Amino acid sequence: MPAIPGEEGYIYVPPMYTKPRAIIPRYRVISGLISVLIVFALLCAGTAFYANATGKLSFLHQLYGDARPNNAKSVSTPMLPLPQSAPQYGPASTIITSAATASSIDKATAQPLIQTIQFKVGDTIFLTYSVHPKKPGTVTVKWYTNKNFYEESKPVPIADAASGFVPIQFVQAVEGSVELYWNDQLAVRLFFVVEPNMP
Repeated sequence: MPAIPGEEGYIYVPPMYTKPRAIIPRYRVISGLISVLIVFALLCAGTAFYANATGKLSFLHQLYGDARPNNAKSVSTPMLPLPQSAPQYGPASTIITSAATASSIDKATAQPLIQTIQFKVGDTIFLTYSVHPKKPGTVTVKWYTNKNFYEESKPVPIADAASGFVPIQFVQAVEGSVELYWNDQLAVRLFFVVEPNMP
């Protein structure tokens, strides 16, 4: 039967690609993913190392409240030189006839048991002296550290021959000296050193 005029038939178009698309093997997908992860991890580690080395991560420590102070550098205190052991005498040395620094004394007689000029920080330094006055007077002690005036004791009145001692402690290393005066006249000057306590 002839076709009805005005009606169109279906048009057949043959397929252009007849081969199926190739599938990527699974091992290549896994190895590619692992490679990307390794590169990403190396980039993160390098960035973190750089930021830590340059101190750019410190703001994170402050942000989280666990900022740590910088390490304190220990400063080694040098040993101080030993002072001269010979005392220097003044005009009143005929009244204050002997004086010494000691680390241990007999407190009943004020005589030094361990006479020394070398002490450690925190040690008690005993200054002992003997006075043989011709008339009543006073003994005054002046302490110096690193050639600077440190302190002066109250005058001790003495009428007859007597012995006495004055204790003192230092909390830091110093090169020191001490002067004894009789009625404001220098009798003797002694030298000592207070060395730091080594760890």
